[in-house]
Amino acid sequence: MEQTTKNQILNIITKPYNTVPIGADLPRLSSQIIIKQITTESLTNSGLPKILYSSTTNVLENLSSLLEVLSKEIEPELNLAKTIEATFEDHFEPAISKPQELPTLLLSYLQQHFVIKHENLPDQETKVLKLVKCINQLTLSPPLIELKLRLTSEHLSKPLPNTSSISITIHSAPVSILLLSFSFNNSLPPHTFLFSLTIPFNLADMSPLSPYLNLTPSNSGQPLPPFLEKIFRVYEKSIEGWGVKKGKEGIYVGEFKGGRREGKGVWWWRAGGSWEGSWKEGKQEGKGIERWKGG
Repeated sequence: MEQTTKNQILNIITKPYNTVPIGADLPRLSSQIIIKQITTESLTNSGLPKILYSSTTNVLENLSSLLEVLSKEIEPELNLAKTIEATFEDHFEPAISKPQELPTLLLSYLQQHFVIKHENLPDQETKVLKLVKCINQLTLSPPLIELKLRLTSEHLSKPLPNTSSISITIHSAPVSILLLSFSFNNSLPPHTFLFSLTIPFNLADMSPLSPYLNLTPSNSGQPLPPFLEKIFRVYEKSIEGWGVKKGKEGIYVGEFKGGRREGKGVWWWRAGGSWEGSWKEGKQEGKGIERWKGG
């Protein structure tokens, strides 16, 4: 089966299928989403992100809260959170008695409040709407479908279980970025692993950066099967330029060359603290600024 490239992944999430309405799957996906925020303060103090959104059992509450949190955090200048508070309940009232109308109501709501209309210029999508579209596309992404088909047909006796989740992580330092990750956990021995596909976005305009894949054994004592190593190492080695990469001990934001940290960048330890400076062949080089947990 032909390997899907990073450029194909970006094309998939930024160019929605004509047959799939904007955000059509968001009501269902809202129950799988968690939104976290990472700041310099949280990294140097607790080392833990702040949870901004987690789902409830009520779909309408999930949608309202999800859109409100995203509006406050990535597009506060538009005051969309106040618009949601004032209009959401009335707009979605028909869905209480007729849940089947929810996707249609959501589509009209997004088009009405999350598209900026100009008199003499084309309509402009808000950053929130761009992200909603990407969430919808990411879960339908052929790389994920390809992986599931490949595993099921060639290496597993049963289909992969549906244990997926979507994580949105908002970073405010050293640069403003957002990480959109789709993960699923395969718990069918002997191939027990956690897979995630992550797209970093520049928060200034919600433009996507180079995506990356992560694959880790659920049991740290077990190595990855050779066929999985072969599928994913091509992605790790192809990271070039500016990017983001998470590891077991922390997260790196900065420049890459050949999949390694190379150039200027910042490393945050999950336990707290950071190091900012130059990198060479994946290692710290020369002088830098080190910040310890608690100050």
